[in-house]
Amino acid sequence: MEMFDEVRKQVEFFKRNRNDLVLDHRGKYVIIHGGRVVDACDGEAEAYDLAVRRHKLEPGRFSIHHCVPETEDPPAVFHSRVA
Repeated sequence: MEMFDEVRKQVEFFKRNRNDLVLDHRGKYVIIHGGRVVDACDGEAEAYDLAVRRHKLEPGRFSIHHCVPETEDPPAVFHSRVA
């Protein structure tokens, strides 16, 4: 359950800080881990690759969010890469 609590906190961080994140990273995909943005890039797959390869984060221990205003955000669809 600890892993899900960690991701939940990251999602809450994104929701709380969304407006500021959109100002700084509009249209980018941000990687959130440990209550901060660790990187930003143009694509979701690229963000996942950066998180795992460059930042050595374990799958399920970070979250990726598209930085767009809430009014432009499509409905959420969640995928898990955890085995």
